Amino acid sequence: MNLPILFSRFAVGVIRQGPIALSTRNISMNSANFIYPSQCLYAEPLRARKKLDPGQLKLREEKRKRKLEREIRRLAKHAQSLKPIEEMQLPLHIQDQVNQRTRAVLDISPDEEERRALLLKQWSYHRQREHYTDTKMLNRIAYSQSIALDELRHESEELYQAAIKVDESLLPISVRGPTLTPPIKDYDSPDGDYQNTSFKWD
Repeated sequence: MNLPILFSRFAVGVIRQGPIALSTRNISMNSANFIYPSQCLYAEPLRARKKLDPGQLKLREEKRKRKLEREIRRLAKHAQSLKPIEEMQLPLHIQDQVNQRTRAVLDISPDEEERRALLLKQWSYHRQREHYTDTKMLNRIAYSQSIALDELRHESEELYQAAIKVDESLLPISVRGPTLTPPIKDYDSPDGDYQNTSFKWD
């Protein structure tokens, strides 16, 4: 046997040496052995579909239609009834006292209605004049103050800065205590779970 011929190219194949066929295998990492992985198929084999009786299929379809018709009738029956709001419902013990709590409507004469309307107009006019007078007085005070501060600034800058300084003694208030609420000792904080007691309307 000629060894240089067997391992000359390091290839997989069959070398015939006379009447004897010698098989060789590649020991190189770069040759193609034509071995590769297949794709990952994440699926189960298809199940054989069972042949159903046409009568069974018809019964199922009719049952589904009857169920839908019942739901439609139920929705149509309660279409006009709205979900009540408990916060806006009048309690029963108040409903029993409706007659006692109802005030009688007073009959007002046309002269009384006219007198009330005239009184309302006079009151509105009075409040309007009062607001106008207060606004005019405040504007006059602010204008006089600005003129006085300008004249004071021309005389002395120190006196001007002292005049515009905020007088903290006008509001004698003092607050003592922590800026944040201190923690409660041995307080078992809830974990966020709660029990819903709301009434469910179907």
